[in-house]
Amino acid sequence: MKLITDFFKGAVIGIANIIPGLSGGTMALIMGIYEQLTDAIGNLLTDKEKRKVYLLFLGTILIGAVAGILLFAGLFTWLLSTPIKQQHTYFFITGLITGSIPFIFRLNKDMKINGNRLLLMLLGLCIVIFFSLFADKENVVYFPEIRRTILGFINITDFHLGYNLWLIVCGIITAVSMVLPGVSGSALLVSLGEYSNILSIVDRMLVIPGAFFGIGVVFGIVLCAKVVSILLKKYTIQTYFFIIGLMLASIYQIWLELQESINLTPHVLIVSIILGYIGFLVAYYTSKINN
Repeated sequence: MKLITDFFKGAVIGIANIIPGLSGGTMALIMGIYEQLTDAIGNLLTDKEKRKVYLLFLGTILIGAVAGILLFAGLFTWLLSTPIKQQHTYFFITGLITGSIPFIFRLNKDMKINGNRLLLMLLGLCIVIFFSLFADKENVVYFPEIRRTILGFINITDFHLGYNLWLIVCGIITAVSMVLPGVSGSALLVSLGEYSNILSIVDRMLVIPGAFFGIGVVFGIVLCAKVVSILLKKYTIQTYFFIIGLMLASIYQIWLELQESINLTPHVLIVSIILGYIGFLVAYYTSKINN
């Protein structure tokens, strides 16, 4: 039963990673598996006694995430295809995020707000906003020349060492969004000027640049998860307040997506608000059950 549950949780995490303004870390937190996930990733190579347990858990989550991306990418492309559907979807996501914040305050008995904790929360908020300020950076589309095609769809390109090393750096930075709640991977890629390029690499099945970006993502996930796992054990409450700041910032990122196309027509706005409230209730009661 747990394997099935973990599979569906993985699917939700996968879906979250393809939605602009949302992160897999946010959904892992809402579903109550965030600490377990970072602990498993961070200690997979060092904890031999629990390695089999970690592998089973991570394997199930990974399979679920891949299934979620493959099955629901088309649906969410449709949900974000028009301004009105996009508005309804983002209101629902905003409700999910705000509804999960009370869950964090229930994770520890000593979650009272003081000056230092408030500063940590503001720090998390400001870091994401800082990246968002550069999110309008023009993407320079890079099309490496295809030299060979295998099986009719896998493309082998020219090898450009400098750009491929840069893709590793981009992968490491993007991996942060898969671990930290509230940090949008798409927003980070836009700020780095590589969003269009990465989409092109995936769409055109470009093996060499895709492999270098993937290496960066894997390394970044392991490194970031290890750091977060240590922080959650040694500085539990402080880390939670920092995460709350990141999650609040993700709402800011969502509203950046909406600001140019928001529809204030009464019937459209009412539907959006209702969906936002439903999202809040879903996250609030789901996280309460998990707690």
